Amino acid sequence: WAQRYQGWIARSGLDGENVENVLLSIVDPWAFVVDSLRGHLYWVDRNGTRRANLDGTGVVPVLLPFEAWGGMAFDGEARELYWPHGKSDSSQEGIRRAAVDVLPLDPVDVIQDDDLWSAISVDVGSRQLFWFDYFSRTLRRAMLDGTPLDPTATVTNPVPRMVIHPLTHEVFFLEEGQVRRVSPEGGPIGTLP
Repeated sequence: WAQRYQGWIARSGLDGENVENVLLSIVDPWAFVVDSLRGHLYWVDRNGTRRANLDGTGVVPVLLPFEAWGGMAFDGEARELYWPHGKSDSSQEGIRRAAVDVLPLDPVDVIQDDDLWSAISVDVGSRQLFWFDYFSRTLRRAMLDGTPLDPTATVTNPVPRMVIHPLTHEVFFLEEGQVRRVSPEGGPIGTLP
């Protein structure tokens, strides 16, 4: 997990034991993903997007500041990193992706959306990409190649984070202090107890 305002990333066992700071003195980290197959951690902070080994060694820059702005998602099957592409004024232009096997990353535009919020997530099982559209207040989706699909749901005030259930493909997100879930094809939004 990242402690954004204190500038570190830590890890622990699944039982919460053996907490260990992996990276220290990071300037405002706000998103990260893990490539467990290759043992890498990718994160976004004010200095750009970087990669390190899971123990915090071997830090290398992979994208310039403001190239990635906000969330990140990782497709472990295709070994591709997805991120909201930002402008220097911190507004979004769309979503890009790049294969992570060769540095520097070679970005490809996937989605153009000026109203993109920072939350994005990849559903590897259905080969879909999800993101929040800020102004229309919708949870949007597309195939990983950028082919648009119908929006999934209208949301009121989501927190810009989400996860996809690997078996049911449901999208889980926070909204107004509640954990919500919705099918990727749409339908009613459920609230977890």
